[in-house]
Amino acid sequence: MLRNAQPYKELGPVQSQACRFFLLGVIPWGNATLSTAVDNALSNVGGDALINVTVSNSLYGFVPIYNVFAYTCTDVNGIAIKFEKN
Repeated sequence: MLRNAQPYKELGPVQSQACRFFLLGVIPWGNATLSTAVDNALSNVGGDALINVTVSNSLYGFVPIYNVFAYTCTDVNGIAIKFEKN
């Protein structure tokens, strides 16, 4: 799909966030990958891809000396598109 130009329709701006949490620094849960954040953004509008994408990551910690609870998040913003069939 990326090698050949294809017509598409813009669905509008979307944003999403994917987070991973850590308890006591050793018990993780969640998924903060870029692909998860993009999939979440596209599933909200039924899009096929994103254009004009910006990505940011953040890490938050509470009581950092003892590493009691922390989480990291990946934020995605962009414009969702849907490929048109020829």
